[in-house]
Amino acid sequence: HDVDMVLGYSFDAPAIFQSIKQIVSAADQDSAEKMDQSIKTLEELFSFSLTDDFLPALGNTIIIHDAPSQGGAIASAPVLKISLHKPEIIEQFLDKLCKFIKSNNTSKYPNEYHTREFLGHKIYNFGYDRDDDFMIHLSWTLTKDSLFLALHPSTLKAQLRLLGDDNRLKLSPETLKIFTAEAPVISCTYLNLKDSMHVLYTLVPYFITAINNEFYQEMPDDDYDIQDSLSIYSLPSLDAFIRYDAPNWSLMTKEKTGIKIHSQTSISGTLFSILPSAILTFFRIVTPH
Repeated sequence: HDVDMVLGYSFDAPAIFQSIKQIVSAADQDSAEKMDQSIKTLEELFSFSLTDDFLPALGNTIIIHDAPSQGGAIASAPVLKISLHKPEIIEQFLDKLCKFIKSNNTSKYPNEYHTREFLGHKIYNFGYDRDDDFMIHLSWTLTKDSLFLALHPSTLKAQLRLLGDDNRLKLSPETLKIFTAEAPVISCTYLNLKDSMHVLYTLVPYFITAINNEFYQEMPDDDYDIQDSLSIYSLPSLDAFIRYDAPNWSLMTKEKTGIKIHSQTSISGTLFSILPSAILTFFRIVTPH
């Protein structure tokens, strides 16, 4: 209900796998044979068939989303949802995979793998080695038709609470109108930074001050005109920024006449798309070579 980012795609896992095999076979027969051998080894290791068991168990949609109510802000706590036809097959595979990784870990501190019950569902957690500098706790849970993955179990707890609340699952009429399409949907994106910006924008003045200080140190003393144009007083207030913002979205559908793309963008979407480049450019300018 308060989601600020959504990326959605439709897919056909068995068809994609067959296409990959055809491309590899056409490109290099040796590579195709190595691929077949690797698949056979995995099937023997985990006691399942990739083409008969695993791929048919997957559904046909992948959705990545982030929401402040789940502890995220602009993709800081993403949730990956994969639709499933046979969740019990995927559960068995993931259980065997984690046990295999744990049993083959030679570190002093082996990876932790455990489950917890929450609201009638099992949350599986696989923690990284404590020797690692970067620690996350890859977690997942299964429902009757979906697999949810996140970087921390608390995010999945929020997701399961949300699934049990029909009122919070209802989309606004404006959002529902965007993603209601009669034609098959190939992909969709949605970015609404209004709630997240209320939190993050409080830090912007400090970032602007730091950037100004860096520019002042790099510029010659006689470039007063440039320094004046970069005054911290030029920063607009949050209210001035938010009132002109709107959700950013795109919808790609398969029509009889071809592929059709509907889209809308606004200030936050434009800034979000150029932010990585702006940050890299800034550090390239102020970092001594």
